[in-house]
Amino acid sequence: EGFERFGNTRAFHEYVSHTLRPPYELQQKLGQKFATSSIGTNISFANFLDRQMLRDEGMASASVQWLTKNPDGLLLVLLGINHVKFGCGVPARVARMLPGGLEATSSVLLDPSPFNTDVDLRPCDGTVVANEACLRNEIEVQNYVLQLQFTKSRGSKNVEAYSSGCVSDAVSVKQVKKDSSVLAISDYMIFFPRE
Repeated sequence: EGFERFGNTRAFHEYVSHTLRPPYELQQKLGQKFATSSIGTNISFANFLDRQMLRDEGMASASVQWLTKNPDGLLLVLLGINHVKFGCGVPARVARMLPGGLEATSSVLLDPSPFNTDVDLRPCDGTVVANEACLRNEIEVQNYVLQLQFTKSRGSKNVEAYSSGCVSDAVSVKQVKKDSSVLAISDYMIFFPRE
């Protein structure tokens, strides 16, 4: 039941459209073979999504199994960015399965690039852009999307009720903390100096 509910929230649909659809479309456009597929580029998006969800669920299940056997342990898992960013991959699935929920898990992105955060690459000119941060460094200005809002009105007459339902659905499957209407890119981001 949790697996099915997890994939039916507005938050998960936003996550899919910003995290999983772009690389799928890019690989289709470039005619690249999907890394674990023997059928080349002829895989449908539905099958691509199903495969991604099963991989996320499997990694989360293995993590929870280890944590259950080692309650005083600390588990560190290194994953590809699309399994981590905006939380609806492995981190929220682990939280859904653990008694401590989101309070028992943390996600860390190591040295992400702006491209990894689903941003239109452009110079930061001081214009305020919702959910985006500009970080200056010695080489360039980088724009990072830090969160995705998933409570946008989709033609609903009662926006507040629609938003409240979206948030409660996401909270119930541990995709976000109580009263949050955004998917955070991660709990922490660590940047390495550039030479």
